[in-house]
Amino acid sequence: MSCSYYILSLFVLISFINVCFASRKLSALVQDPQMQLLEYHKGALLSGKISVNLIWYGKFKPSQRAIVSDFITSLSSSTPSKTNPSVAQWWKTTEKYYHLANSKNTLALSLGKQVLIENYSLGKSLTQKQIVQLASKGEQRDAINVVLTASDVAVDGFCVNRCGTHGSSKGAVIKGKTYKFAYIWVGNSETFCPGYCAWPFHQPIYGPQSSPLGAPNNDVGVDGMVINLASLLAGTATNPFGNGYYQGEADAPLEAASACPGVYAKGAYPGYAGDLLVDKTTGASYNAHGTNGRKYLVPAVYDPATSLCSTLLTALVQDPQMQLLNYHKGALLSGKISVNLIWYGKFKPSQRAIVSDFITSLSSSTPSKTNPSVAQWWKTTEKYYHLANSKNTLSLNLGKQVLIENYSLGKSLTQKQIVQLASKGEQRDAINVVLTASDVAVDGFCVNRCGTHGASKGAVIKGKTYKFAYIWVGNSETFCPGYCAWPFHQPIYGPQSPPLGAPNNDVGVDGMVINLASLLAGTATNPFGNGYYQGEADAPLEAASACPGVYAKGAYPGYAGDLLVDKTTGASYNAHGTNGRKYLVPALYDPATSSCSTLLSALVQDPQMQLLKYHKGALLSGKISVNLIWYGNFKPSQRAIVSDFITSLSSSIPSKTNPSVAQWWKITEKYYHLANSKNALSLSLGKQVLIENYSLGKSLTQKQIVQLASKGVQKDAINVVLTASDVAVDGFCVNRCGTHGASKGVVINGKTYKFAYIWVGNSETLCPGYCAWPFHQPIYGPQSAPLGAPNNDVGADGMVINLASLLAGTATNPFGNGYYQGEADAPLEAASACPGVYAKGAYPGYAGDLLVDKTTGASYNAHGTNGRKYLVPALYDPSTSSCSTLV
Repeated sequence: MSCSYYILSLFVLISFINVCFASRKLSALVQDPQMQLLEYHKGALLSGKISVNLIWYGKFKPSQRAIVSDFITSLSSSTPSKTNPSVAQWWKTTEKYYHLANSKNTLALSLGKQVLIENYSLGKSLTQKQIVQLASKGEQRDAINVVLTASDVAVDGFCVNRCGTHGSSKGAVIKGKTYKFAYIWVGNSETFCPGYCAWPFHQPIYGPQSSPLGAPNNDVGVDGMVINLASLLAGTATNPFGNGYYQGEADAPLEAASACPGVYAKGAYPGYAGDLLVDKTTGASYNAHGTNGRKYLVPAVYDPATSLCSTLLTALVQDPQMQLLNYHKGALLSGKISVNLIWYGKFKPSQRAIVSDFITSLSSSTPSKTNPSVAQWWKTTEKYYHLANSKNTLSLNLGKQVLIENYSLGKSLTQKQIVQLASKGEQRDAINVVLTASDVAVDGFCVNRCGTHGASKGAVIKGKTYKFAYIWVGNSETFCPGYCAWPFHQPIYGPQSPPLGAPNNDVGVDGMVINLASLLAGTATNPFGNGYYQGEADAPLEAASACPGVYAKGAYPGYAGDLLVDKTTGASYNAHGTNGRKYLVPALYDPATSSCSTLLSALVQDPQMQLLKYHKGALLSGKISVNLIWYGNFKPSQRAIVSDFITSLSSSIPSKTNPSVAQWWKITEKYYHLANSKNALSLSLGKQVLIENYSLGKSLTQKQIVQLASKGVQKDAINVVLTASDVAVDGFCVNRCGTHGASKGVVINGKTYKFAYIWVGNSETLCPGYCAWPFHQPIYGPQSAPLGAPNNDVGADGMVINLASLLAGTATNPFGNGYYQGEADAPLEAASACPGVYAKGAYPGYAGDLLVDKTTGASYNAHGTNGRKYLVPALYDPSTSSCSTLV
């Protein structure tokens, strides 16, 4: 089977809610043609007349309890809101799950009893077991018992990887029959983590930053609780006992609402909840009316009838000409506009020249002699003017430059002071750009922004007050180059790859150019806050910010795209400027095509190979021995796991059962066919070398890894260095789990041969959540229960995954000039092109619909020799341009 490869945005959707069930899922998921995402596991759904009982633990005001109890009452269509869209309408989406299950039963919820436990009888730090104990104080039959904990109560996992849970427990015994009750726990996050569990009513703790929305009941904590309660109620109704509708693991399932994280209305995108209704009196945002005149924000629910996330507000954002960025009918910047530069702090003349040459490069009247050019990039903004039916055009030119090197306002500036500095430029027909030096802090700098743009009142001429636009950009070289100067610096989060060379050899200022370019595009198309944007006017998605992290075709998270490289300096760029300059400019959202437009859009055009390019170098071929150099203490059982895996690669000793490791390996043959290579590759297990005395110590450099690799065979070989769990290696657990490369080997008849080498570390001690996932809880991203390791060794089974990936990379790109995409120093290769994918149905945090060993419960996707089972990664299949998996 195969899964299509998609270019992802930089944002990772994280499911906020983990659910408490104990059994593991089986293998044949996502088979129902009517249910593409959430599978029905044939268990009972919640049905009949069900009371929702509220157990209030800790101090809640009467007004807070009323918000929640009114919400429960609003779910019932027997007490409908007088106004649509309503909570009852939202809840009716859950009925579709019952129809799909061919259930004649229906569900009717009603508000039951309320229990107040204000004395904190179990303390202020609760376990999951205590949550169930509290839930049992509700009804024991035909009930959902909801435990709501106050803002000063901590609960296991709260604010770390969840905002609430749901499950079921044994209840009353009536006439010899034991009944179950469903329970939910939701915490008030106002004190501990409102940016995690009460978004969008609070600034998010990560991801795109935008102003918080007004809470519809004027209580950030409790309005956030309603969102999480709504999500968990939908999950409880459709998956009450862990065998209803869900996808993924039963311990951490994707359910009716958690399948649509962060979506509340049409037009939602990461950091923006969607085009919500706004209360004209209070300014609060909502999408559903409830009883007693209440307004609520409820999450999107996955609609099994349409296989889409369904929201109550679906008819918004319908401008057919502008699918992403709406035109708000305001003026665009037009005419002859001077760009004036106000330099605050110490800048070298060479730094000022980089920026001033960039401004000059924007004008087509002083074009670069070479394409692609900055002027070509800027012309994309003209399309916004055509869409707005504007006859005006915009012409930018470099204006005056003001140097303020004495730090007259100090080294820590407010936004108000930025505007004050901007006013030192021209007061009319101007964009005044304030550039702050690397030792100057500005409010919000490096926390949630690298620069800003806006407008301010300027000169009064003949009684008319003019406005000027302004931009501020900071030099991040000292404070946060990994945040504001990527890709010229190692990123502070996300996929790690070596930084690119800055085209003007100045990481800070080349980073400033990127941010200045983005803000100039936003200023031109949304100068006064009522032009082209999506989302909130205070934190809009604009022409360049709509395409974060994209600089050329082929971009993906952590990779800027297939950029041009200066042959002399090795620097990366995508645009030529005046005076022989080279720059990196961001992609712009093209309203004519509704896509992110880059200057380097014609790269990667080999119709046979859409993702991985062939760089015409030799592939590994012939009979190759795989030699294992064991450094440190390994058990014989661990060595057997790996050596059996190597033996399993050969189709000459096939597994008796399919799918097999040998079948998986045959995908690499397609790269040879594409390269028109008549040579074939045949791997066999070679010698094994044990170095158990830690002769080079327990902290190794990359140079020492090559030294160890040389202890294998020097010709026609892949020498694999495997380091024990107590051995640290440069970069291990920081940005890699292993490496591969090539080194000079023996000289025979005057000819120097090369051998390929691989290093893989046992991460069990140092970072199993990074290098042994999915056999260990991941250290970031969506949290789910770890899978059982097929050979019952988390470290060694994790090593097999990484070894498999590196073997595929070694075969198809052994000397750095074979099949890869991106930088030769940090290439995307046959297996690394498909990260985290092991079977059909994979998504972030879920490895896919794997096979499960009925005896051990372990997960796997390939059989090997000696009855072994393994988990091997998806490989990019060049013949289908997709990630290919065995199951």
